[in-house]
Amino acid sequence: MRRLRNILKRALSRPDSGPKPTHKPQVQSVFTAEMTIDEAWNNHPKAPYVFQQFHLPSCSGCSVRFDEKISEASDAYGIHLGDFLCALNALRR
Repeated sequence: MRRLRNILKRALSRPDSGPKPTHKPQVQSVFTAEMTIDEAWNNHPKAPYVFQQFHLPSCSGCSVRFDEKISEASDAYGIHLGDFLCALNALRR
């Protein structure tokens, strides 16, 4: 038992030991006016909160979101496109 502990201790003390990441971290793309609502919604885990801040909370269940672009939604709902994109892109920082 002691021998096994010593082997494990030496193996874990090596700089190259330890679990390796199984996937590369995802890099979110820049939010653009031409991005669909669905792409934006799924681009960052906190994007739905920005939609909610701009009073678009119903986007989660809306069937239009798959085709409608951010620019179209901002026009339709009277949202300032620049402010909306700025808030979404602030998530990337």
